[in-house]
Amino acid sequence: MENVKAFLAGEREIHSRRVLNRNSHHGPRIDIGPMEFRSSWEANLWLCPNCKRYLSRTSEFFYRNKNSPDGLNSVCKKCKVKSTSMARKNNPERYRRSKEYALAWNRAHPENVFRNYLKSKYNLTPEGYQSILEKQGGSCAGCGRNQSKLAKKMAVDHDHRCCKKAGSCGKCIRGVLCDNCNQILGRANDDPSILRNLASYLESKR
Repeated sequence: MENVKAFLAGEREIHSRRVLNRNSHHGPRIDIGPMEFRSSWEANLWLCPNCKRYLSRTSEFFYRNKNSPDGLNSVCKKCKVKSTSMARKNNPERYRRSKEYALAWNRAHPENVFRNYLKSKYNLTPEGYQSILEKQGGSCAGCGRNQSKLAKKMAVDHDHRCCKKAGSCGKCIRGVLCDNCNQILGRANDDPSILRNLASYLESKR
């Protein structure tokens, strides 16, 4: 315990003098002054071993890694992208083989790919997806076309008022739509009044 206290005492001075550049392209700056100092543990900050920046230990700054104890990479996103880019540049043949292997694996295991896609983007399982589809009678909630008549699996539709970015927390999923209907909703910004006006417009022209 004494060693921890001594470490934090030494870190206090380092943190108090560390101010990230306001105009840095690495993202929001984080100021830690001497009067409002908190340990990196309490502030949930993480020191990237490559760029030596203290960043919030969240998926905003660190890519996910299921093998890590907290589910996040040890290096920040900027450094990870940079190192990956350098590795590809220094060894293009290895990258080409790796890409070919990944594509071949994906073609051979489409169900696994679909399962990982649902989990990572919508926090949904294939069983949950199938349950939603069955509740809709196996058809698109918009145009009513059946999944058997579509070339692609139907897209998961979610409420963008809850999750504004691509993907969903899983709680705001509304249903499944064919690709066309999903794009129509997206282009209309999920605004029912726009869709009603378009419907009225079409009916008035018939």
